[in-house]
Amino acid sequence: MDFSSLIKQHKLVDIITVDDTHYALAAEPVIVPGCTVILCRELHSYEAEFLTKGFSQRYKQQYSAALGLEPWIIFTYSLQELPAPKKQVFSHALSGTAGRKGLLISWSGEKLGRLAFLVPKQAEANAVAFFNQWHVDYKTEVVLRG
Repeated sequence: MDFSSLIKQHKLVDIITVDDTHYALAAEPVIVPGCTVILCRELHSYEAEFLTKGFSQRYKQQYSAALGLEPWIIFTYSLQELPAPKKQVFSHALSGTAGRKGLLISWSGEKLGRLAFLVPKQAEANAVAFFNQWHVDYKTEVVLRG
């Protein structure tokens, strides 16, 4: 399918592809072959799916990237299973201590609270490996930052 021609021919804002389904974003009602048409005023209903899974055919990149957003991962964790001395060693390895930099800095991450931090998507595997090495339970959530 020639998306560039469809975008020009039907004066579309963009065509977003999610899991092999094509959504034509249009300002006015229009019929676009092979696409589900979504009017811009209805975009809010699809926004979360487009931002997390969508590919912009106009900009040839992830929809979120076309909007200047990057995926980051929030990690929340529990240290209940670790004995007190290991909790301190874990925290120092993650956050650093006495002038030593912790792993969070090398991952370009940010501490969000006592048991939560944020890292760019590309550092997710390192953080997961760290938690698995320590046998610490954690949860993740993807967020977009611009």
